[in-house]
Order: sequence, then C-alpha cells, then structure tokens
Amino acid sequence: MSPTPFQYLIAQIVSWTNVAVLVFVAVLCAMAFFHCLSRTKAVQFERAFKRTRNFWMAVTGACFAITALLAVTTVASVVAGRLELSVSYIVSMIAATACGVYLADVKPAVDIESSGPSAW
Repeated sequence: MSPTPFQYLIAQIVSWTNVAVLVFVAVLCAMAFFHCLSRTKAVQFERAFKRTRNFWMAVTGACFAITALLAVTTVASVVAGRLELSVSYIVSMIAATACGVYLADVKPAVDIESSGPSAW
C-alpha cells in the first residue's frame, strides 16, 4: 500500500523537523564543548564548586560526537528519500539536557571565576 501525497508530505515535514532539531542540538553541544575546551582552566571549575573540567569535557564531547553523527546520518537518510523515524529524538534530547546543564549552570559559574575577584 503506497502512501497518499498528504501522508508523504507529513512524513517529509516530520523528517526535516528531525533534521533541524538534531542540527540545533549538535550546534548547542559544540558550543558547550568548545567553551570547556578552549576558554576554561581546571582550577576555575574547582573554585566554582563544580565537577572537574575533564568530566565536563567528556560529557559535552560525547554529546557533540553522538549528535553530530546522528545529524549526518539523518540528513543522509532524508536526502536519500528514506522516511524512517528513529530514536534520534530521544538521544538528542538527552544530549541537549546534558549540554544545557553545562551552558546554564556550569558556564556562568566558571566565567565568574575567570574574571577574578573584581567580579564580586
């Protein structure tokens, strides 16, 4: 049984929405990873009473790698015409949560520590 044109259109919209969400989360994770990698020092995390820099580099790096891989494979799948729903939404939401915690909680605390005592 072949899908109707309306069902095909809905499937295309859902597939491209999945691509947009994955690309957004990959960019979010890249921002978190590269901030942790380049703009921070390990002592800043200790002063801010957060987990270690290595911990956050591992978390944000894994999230970035997974979401980038999922984004590439999902884009290739949609461009090739395969309209399959996958578990990438769940994985991308877990990655977005982990990187969101870094960007919303850890990054501001670490940035205050990097500005020195004059920030108080």
